[in-house]
Amino acid sequence: SGDDLAMLIEFTAPGVIQASELVVVGDTAYTRQGDEEWISAPRAAVADSIAGLLDNLRVVEDPNHLRYVGLEEFEGRQLHHLVGATKVPYTPSTGGSGQFDSLDVWVEEDGTPVSIRGDFTAIDGAGNRGAGTSEIRFSGFGEPVEIEAPAVEDLVAPSGG
Repeated sequence: SGDDLAMLIEFTAPGVIQASELVVVGDTAYTRQGDEEWISAPRAAVADSIAGLLDNLRVVEDPNHLRYVGLEEFEGRQLHHLVGATKVPYTPSTGGSGQFDSLDVWVEEDGTPVSIRGDFTAIDGAGNRGAGTSEIRFSGFGEPVEIEAPAVEDLVAPSGG
C-alpha cells in the first residue's frame, strides 16, 4: 500500500514452521518472530532487507520465461495456468543468485495473480547453497489496503548500543 507494507513469512522444514512478520509504516519498521513481542527500527536501517523481500515478489521479470498451459481448476476455481518454460532466474533477498527449477503460476482471466509456487536452488551473498520451495498467495490484489503499526504496548525497544 504505497510505501507501507505488511508481510507474513513462513519458513518450513521437516517438523518445523518458523513464522515472522514485517510491518513498515512511514519511517518505522516493525518485526517479530512467531508470537514474540514486536521490535521496531528505523525504516532506513532495514531498507536493503525490505528491497530484497519486495524483489522476491516480482518472481518473473521476462514473460518469455513462462509457457501458457491453459485454463485449469485450481482449488475449486477455473484459473489460467502458466509454467516456467525454462529455469527462471531470481535474486535471493540476502543477495547472491538463484533460479526456479520449476514454477507454477495461477492467474485470473484479467491477469490478477492468485498463486505462484516454485522449487528453487540458490547461492546467497555469503556463498551458502540452498534449495527449497517458495509459495506466494495473493488475496485482495489491487484492492485498497490500510496498514497500521502494531500497538505501542506490544513494542520492545531494540537491544544493543
